[in-house]
Amino acid sequence: MATCFGPACKSIACRNDLGTRSRNAQCTRASVRARAASATASPSVNVNLDTVTRMRLKTGSGCDLGVGIYPNFNYNATGGGGWASVQHEGEGVLRIKFDPTTVVIPDLSWRTATIFSIPIPPPLNIAIVPQLLEGTVDTNTGEVSLQFDALFNFTTGFYSARPLVVQTFLTTGPTQGRFRSGVGSVFVNNMGRLAGTATVEKTGDLFMDTFLSLPTDTLAVLNAELEFE
Repeated sequence: MATCFGPACKSIACRNDLGTRSRNAQCTRASVRARAASATASPSVNVNLDTVTRMRLKTGSGCDLGVGIYPNFNYNATGGGGWASVQHEGEGVLRIKFDPTTVVIPDLSWRTATIFSIPIPPPLNIAIVPQLLEGTVDTNTGEVSLQFDALFNFTTGFYSARPLVVQTFLTTGPTQGRFRSGVGSVFVNNMGRLAGTATVEKTGDLFMDTFLSLPTDTLAVLNAELEFE
């Protein structure tokens, strides 16, 4: 067997060491990719497809609501949500439909909304009145898409503006308006985030149209949980 001495030997040893490290790094990356693929392939929504007849959507804290050029409200939507009927569309996809009259969405007020950690002034209250909430849940991927139509009623005690009409798709993916955008996240273990943008047209209320610079973008980002029965 030949014996190696000197700088040449050190160079060979160095190359061997680098090769070993490179192979180890490749193995590590391959292992990470395999684990990620395995996690992606796993069902993201826990539900018994054989028995499910209805679904409950529950909203939580840490949500964001924004309109126009103004900063986002940090919104605590805890206690919001409702029950939806469920129809099977096949391959793990569920079509869900809510009765909008039974969907609860907490008002934005000094109790639930802040801007820069400061509660909004007590006279201001924004009531959200659902008109339509329906869409699909893919139990394999955790993707959710919901058509959401609602009226936003601004009041300050002595003044009631004409309602803002908001029509949007709430999604677990990205959403893009003209100048506002947001990103949802797929449901994992029945927990996820829904995001939606919409263009709000003028209401005919001169003060509100001017104050909000209507037409303009709105943004909603909601932390949510799903339950099935």
